[in-house]
Amino acid sequence: MNVSQYCISKFLKRWKCRKSVKNLQRSGRPKKTDDRCDRRIIRHVKCHRKQTLQEITNKVNNFIPQSLAPRTARRRLRSCGFTRRKIRKSIVISRAIRVRQVSWCRQKLGWTVKSDWQSVIFPTKRRL
Repeated sequence: MNVSQYCISKFLKRWKCRKSVKNLQRSGRPKKTDDRCDRRIIRHVKCHRKQTLQEITNKVNNFIPQSLAPRTARRRLRSCGFTRRKIRKSIVISRAIRVRQVSWCRQKLGWTVKSDWQSVIFPTKRRL
């Protein structure tokens, strides 16, 4: 069977003592949140993606009997695959400017380097 004698004797000893071979509960502090609370935190984050951790924690604390620390909420989110990110600011371009830029690009689409772009002075190439 390729199993050591020690392993079999441990197995039999567990069976005789407890009538089960499952491991006993480990020592240590129990989790402050249960599965239901974890699901509630994740559901709230999915609905409100731009909220800070403190805002998420305050909102979740209204729904659960025990108060959570932000660090606990962060741990629960990390265990479910959520990580923190900075929101990148995007440049807001009005529709009129975007239309003008696209039309300018389409006009210059057929230009070649030798004939057309040689006559354009770029700010970085300007010499005095």
